[in-house]
Amino acid sequence: MSDFAIGSLLCVASAIMSNVGLLLMKSVVGHDADDIIADARERATSMEDPKSLFTSITVTRQTSMKIFEQVDTKWFLGVGVYVVGQLINLVSLSFIEQVLWAVLSLSSLVANLVFSRIILHEHIHLSDILYTCMIIVGSGLVVVANSNSIDAGLAPEKWTLGELIGHFKRPWFIVYCSIIGSLFVGCLLWGMHSVTYGDHVHALAWTILSATCGSVSTLLGKCCSYMVSMVSHDSEGTMVSILLSSLYTYIIIILFLIAAIAAFVTLNMALAAGEAMLVVPWLTVSSTILTILGGMLYFEEFSSFRTVKSSFFFTLGLLVAIAGAILLQRAREGSQVPSNGEHSALLAAPHSKGYRTSL
Repeated sequence: MSDFAIGSLLCVASAIMSNVGLLLMKSVVGHDADDIIADARERATSMEDPKSLFTSITVTRQTSMKIFEQVDTKWFLGVGVYVVGQLINLVSLSFIEQVLWAVLSLSSLVANLVFSRIILHEHIHLSDILYTCMIIVGSGLVVVANSNSIDAGLAPEKWTLGELIGHFKRPWFIVYCSIIGSLFVGCLLWGMHSVTYGDHVHALAWTILSATCGSVSTLLGKCCSYMVSMVSHDSEGTMVSILLSSLYTYIIIILFLIAAIAAFVTLNMALAAGEAMLVVPWLTVSSTILTILGGMLYFEEFSSFRTVKSSFFFTLGLLVAIAGAILLQRAREGSQVPSNGEHSALLAAPHSKGYRTSL
């Protein structure tokens, strides 16, 4: 079996497992979240300076801790499934390019349509299916329409530590860091403000924040997988000592762990604040775009857009995917389940608790 086939199968399996694990966590952290947020705002108003940044940080930290106090056996099961899925993800990255990995990961949206009803009993409307397909088509178009521009570059085992480090110093990677940094700070402030003072806790802010941290952990995780590949293909046995003696090795691993933990914590905040049918598509489209951006600017998996046609379809794909996510968000926010239990959901599970897009 070719590396492409192995990587593709692993990527799809990891996407489905990660989605199931995510939904199991959502079924736990979503309980009593309204009361937790209400208590948070009461604490904020009682503090000496309720409008300060310190108050927002303190209240958000206390709120996140209360959300995690709800964890039980099902949550830990979800964490286990999710972590295994992410580990398989890292393995798949050593077989296929990062941009192709991002597109294959869209299979999680299909899994989300199925398992959000089975696990969470969420209603699924025809619009949910249509807009999800729109996201899949748009995101897939980003790479498929530009397949002639894909440059696989050097195989992992042919990279050196110096080359990995050198790519971090390139001007375009600094641009990538600026974009990631701006998203991180903006979404973090937005999320903390919404918890402390806002009328709604915006699941979107925490979702994009999780995607931002997740894309960084993906990029650094692939760097780690490249270092493992260097060691496994080192016939002289000197690569281990080279890696262990380099400070950059430890920096990459530590930053990878920090980014992965941050993505996990903010993901649970997003799950507590919104529906899986809203959080997962936004998480997927944000992660896809940011992962592709990281692949382009760090690993240079797109050597160039050689034609106007490829550039046009790349832009079109991004616009279609983002439009699908926005339309899905608006559709979910506008959906209501009547009190008499009657509804127009296409796939509605019995005993459903209704919609919740924010707290």
